[in-house]
Amino acid sequence: EGNLINGLDGFVSGKDNVIGVSSDSSVVMGKNNLVTSTDERSDYSVALGLDNIIKGGVPASVAIGNANIVSSTNIDGSASESVAIGSNNLIKVINGYAFGWSNEVDGRDSDTDGVAVGIRNHTYGDGAMAFGRNVSSSAKSSITIGVSNVNGAKLTNTVTGTIMLGSNSTLPTLTLSDSGGAGLVGKAGVGTSSPTAKLTVQGDGISNPFA
Repeated sequence: EGNLINGLDGFVSGKDNVIGVSSDSSVVMGKNNLVTSTDERSDYSVALGLDNIIKGGVPASVAIGNANIVSSTNIDGSASESVAIGSNNLIKVINGYAFGWSNEVDGRDSDTDGVAVGIRNHTYGDGAMAFGRNVSSSAKSSITIGVSNVNGAKLTNTVTGTIMLGSNSTLPTLTLSDSGGAGLVGKAGVGTSSPTAKLTVQGDGISNPFA
């Protein structure tokens, strides 16, 4: 009821779903879902659930759940395959992946491969990843793992090529630096996001359990 197919070889089931132009061989099931494109193609895409949107040069993309949006602004729409599963996730890069609730995978025009898993996580940068709750990775190949419950402020990684872990803070407890290449070893920082030695401890010092 109320479904519309403009693309070729599409399949629609449910109510008020739309497969628009430049979206051939797409599948839409549920209610009020949209797969369409105006410039680059969105062929072979799948939207299942309620109020999901796939648009703008993101072929072979998937949105499953409620109110997920996959809408690439990337200048190269040739290698998409973005996936949003859950509720209220937003993907705006090529090869973006968001799983959970209210995650955002964002970036510059040339950025790809962002991943956000959990609740209210955010990535911005080529290959950036965020796992947990209310954390952010905003540098190339940065990874943030943890939880931030500090008045909505995020635990944020802004250092390229690093891994940061933290809990209930906007600052990481542990930081692992970029090793620099194959066969090399990076630095680890406790209480600092910029370790200067193989192990840098800043703050209360080291407790000796054998003392």
